[in-house]
Amino acid sequence: MTIRKEEKDQKDPKDPKDPKDAKDTKDTKDAKDQNDPKDEKDQRDPRNATDPNGQTTAEKVRGLLRDVFLFEGWEEDDLGRLARFGHVAEAGKGDLLFLQEDPCSNLYVLLEGKVQMFRTMPDGREATIHVLEPVDLVACAALFLDMSFPASARVVSGEARLIRLEGGPFLKMLEARPDLARKMIAALAMRISHLASCIESRMVQPAVGRVAGWLLEQPTSRDSAGRRVVRVEGNKKSVAADLGITPETFSRSLKKLSEEGLIAVRGRAITLVDTGGLIRVSGSEG
Repeated sequence: MTIRKEEKDQKDPKDPKDPKDAKDTKDTKDAKDQNDPKDEKDQRDPRNATDPNGQTTAEKVRGLLRDVFLFEGWEEDDLGRLARFGHVAEAGKGDLLFLQEDPCSNLYVLLEGKVQMFRTMPDGREATIHVLEPVDLVACAALFLDMSFPASARVVSGEARLIRLEGGPFLKMLEARPDLARKMIAALAMRISHLASCIESRMVQPAVGRVAGWLLEQPTSRDSAGRRVVRVEGNKKSVAADLGITPETFSRSLKKLSEEGLIAVRGRAITLVDTGGLIRVSGSEG
């Protein structure tokens, strides 16, 4: 403001307009345009950086959001707007995404890996609530309810990959577009219905069938023989809790499947020797 005032004071409106001065002014303006701080800021924005395939971060985030159940039915333009305040985050085993009682200012979507949600008791002990797997939302209720995180989140897999959406712009987008909010509510309702069906199905299964089905659902790698290998992350107690059985029953079920030649257990690595047999035991044939 001071510079503009000084420039205005130096200008005499009664002086004739010198063409040379006009040219100098134009040249100055052109130079200013070429060095526009806004353009420099845009270039420094990491979301405008391109990967080896020539794809910007925003374009990458938009592609990832397309496969997230929460945004099912969103148009490409809307996903593009959402991706402007999205970031791809990578974390290693033991990394904390946030702590219990931290203010919630982001929405996390787990794309790869596993994240343990836990609460710290007054005596310092940790109580696991559940272990999240792809593609899960991480403590999303806290953002929508304007609350602090009710629990801490820790990566328990070797590595994890997430989308982090800035909470403020995301909520403003939903306020301005009620149609998008309705689509999200519908997606969440369908998700809850699906999970309820899965729980109901599991509860009527024998424990060994639940474990077999769980093994088939896990991300796998391949051994030298091309067989699928599941690596158990976290502890057996949290896995067993997800399946509605005790840790002892989980261990007995693994032993039974191993004795039947369907799996091979070595530490935390479980090789799926007979996938067809596991499908049969899980009751998911046909």
